[in-house]
Amino acid sequence: MKTIQNLSKSVFVLLFLFVCSCSDDSDIPGDRATLLGRDLRECVMCCGGWLIEIGEEQYRFGPIPFSAMVDFENETFPVEVAVIWNPINGDCEDEIEVLNIQKIE
Repeated sequence: MKTIQNLSKSVFVLLFLFVCSCSDDSDIPGDRATLLGRDLRECVMCCGGWLIEIGEEQYRFGPIPFSAMVDFENETFPVEVAVIWNPINGDCEDEIEVLNIQKIE
């Protein structure tokens, strides 16, 4: 009887460890997006910073949030990310504020 109990406990522990080790991108907060790289256009207004595609729209942002989990200087673009952001009501329609950004591995 103890062998069956020990076996069922072992199976339960192994199953529990397997389920816990599975990762899912759904636990990453924010919208899925593609970080495209620097905005290298030369102009007076509405350029510079970083380009990001969220859904079907392309936006621009800067500065990089302190909590960013992306190595902006050494990354190979494009990069799949999760981003928490807000629109900015200003002169530039494509500009957003990025509150947090995290690379999706």
